[in-house]
Amino acid sequence: MAAEVVHAVTGDAPCTTVTTPTAPPPHRPSAHPQSSLRSPLGELEQAFLALAHGAEPLTFPARLVCDAPDRAAWPVDRVRTHLAHPSTRAELREQTWREVVRRARELGEPWGVVAVAMTVPVLRRMLARLARPAHLERAEVEQEALAAVTMALLTVDPGAERLDRELFSAADRAVHRLAYAARRRATCETDQAAAHLDQWSAPSGADHGEPVDELTVLARAV
Repeated sequence: MAAEVVHAVTGDAPCTTVTTPTAPPPHRPSAHPQSSLRSPLGELEQAFLALAHGAEPLTFPARLVCDAPDRAAWPVDRVRTHLAHPSTRAELREQTWREVVRRARELGEPWGVVAVAMTVPVLRRMLARLARPAHLERAEVEQEALAAVTMALLTVDPGAERLDRELFSAADRAVHRLAYAARRRATCETDQAAAHLDQWSAPSGADHGEPVDELTVLARAV
């Protein structure tokens, strides 16, 4: 997104004197590093919208997703919006998803991007409800969900009922496995740290049962 630049014009002399405009202030980079703002879902969404609103928008047969479309073909983002609308009949959703998956498999890109991007709204809601450990980066979870959807597109049965649910379920299983593994790893690291602390604080055999003060414990730890 282009940075917004504010131009300032100053004038502090009598009416017979005209001052020149001051130079615009230099652009200052964001205080947040770019890596911390990275979002795989956001990057995919940008690529998807670029396809839908480019010089030659990528379109899709509107009759597959709408009973009475106002034109023969819609941009893919409008198809996605209508696909998620409660008024869209289940039969229309079925045939739309089936055609999207077919195009992704048989025609390749950019339909692979479109097929995965069709799941983004649901994935956002899914990840918002996920009990994600604090040390697990959101970008890592998003990437795992997208990878699961991509793999499911290659293996899902095109004739399956509720094809979209197969894709969503694959993503849901993947992110829950990732979160579970992260919690297990954190628990193991905590247990190991506690065990090391116990070893440091335990008296050695050379002490012959004599009490050990705090300074001695710290010295052994070092």
